[in-house]
Amino acid sequence: MTQKFGTKSKVGLALESCGVGVNIIGNEALVSKTVNDKLIKKIVTSPSIHIVNKNYPSVFVNLSKKFRLEEGYPKSIYYGNNTNDIVSIAKHLLERPKQENGMYSIHGSAVSKEGKAIFLFGWKDTGKSSTAINLVKNKGFKFVSDGQATINNNARIVGKIKLLEELSPYIKEHYKISENIKELKQDDQKERPKIIAFVYPQITNRNVTIRWGKSKKSIFHMYELLSIEIRGIYNCYINGFRRPLSSLDTISLSVKRVALARKFAETIPIIQIKGNMHFICNEIEKLFN
Repeated sequence: MTQKFGTKSKVGLALESCGVGVNIIGNEALVSKTVNDKLIKKIVTSPSIHIVNKNYPSVFVNLSKKFRLEEGYPKSIYYGNNTNDIVSIAKHLLERPKQENGMYSIHGSAVSKEGKAIFLFGWKDTGKSSTAINLVKNKGFKFVSDGQATINNNARIVGKIKLLEELSPYIKEHYKISENIKELKQDDQKERPKIIAFVYPQITNRNVTIRWGKSKKSIFHMYELLSIEIRGIYNCYINGFRRPLSSLDTISLSVKRVALARKFAETIPIIQIKGNMHFICNEIEKLFN
């Protein structure tokens, strides 16, 4: 679906997510390879490919043996030959129009039941994906998203990443689901479940549930959750992880995130659950009762 620009070797397309997009324009080989890069489905929520839109920010790609990146918004210029780089840059540019339209990429896993969602957040390897799999297998939940999701101002999940078939080898082996993974219930792509609780699971030997309440701690963690993507911190594959991305944040967007973080902290339970998997899943199930 590439669109020609002037010369035969220069083409363009738009990578869209949740109603906003970013143009990828330049070397035909690089642009065409980018469309088929598997990384898109791993780090961009609900992605789709369309023709170039003049209202979108753009990344201009140039085939080169030597890496160079001229960052900017709404235009970045890339020199290199790695489509992972291009996808990462495009994803980063996407976050600005998302936040300008009241949407936020947040990192974690989500499950749902009866149109209501639990969002599992926290540091890497704390048990988010494991908890999600257990809830789907044993508690009647449906799998919504893994790795990250896009939410709106009303705490509805509007963008998802479906990675059930690419779960880490550890999770596949631990839950013995490598052969029947497709049997795990998934929500419909068009569903927009509303988050009724943010849960921070931690697999430990001590069972304890801590409700953070309407505290400064809750507001801080919600603000950080809403902010990490626009700062260019997560999923930065640029030049083999050696090239950080600059923040695309603005004062006005930050002010909006502070207000939203306070709203979430005051209206949605934020709960830290420590313990074995059985305890964590039982505590989450109680939230629906």
